[in-house]
Amino acid sequence: MDELEKEYDRIWTEQWVNTFKSVSDGSVDVYTAYLQMTFIVTNYAVLNDDIDKVEGENLSKENKELLKSYKEKLSKSADYRTIVASEAATMFYEGTLNKTSEIENIKGIISTGDGEMMQAMKDRLSIEENLGLIENEQTKE
Repeated sequence: MDELEKEYDRIWTEQWVNTFKSVSDGSVDVYTAYLQMTFIVTNYAVLNDDIDKVEGENLSKENKELLKSYKEKLSKSADYRTIVASEAATMFYEGTLNKTSEIENIKGIISTGDGEMMQAMKDRLSIEENLGLIENEQTKE
């Protein structure tokens, strides 16, 4: 799970965040930014394939269900990021990046995806608590 989350964050930081910073300061042209958005789509597709490959053969039924939910939520979050990257690519291609309504739409999609990621993290923490890998804060009191 660590590797999946690390790759999830790497794609976003290296390709989305850095591209938009570079577009803002003029160090990247629109065509390069467009290409970076298409790379995001490809990279999250590969990540989703990796998420699908995660198995929990030796887990309890409860943890298998949590793992399934974790994978679904992480995958959905990656899908939302794919959607915004595709929309941003279109905006770069069409030269409509400065449309406030489209930017707000992208922000909303990102927020929805972040919510899915938070749910995935909740499932992960539950699995780790169940396995005794982390201590439940409520049991400390």
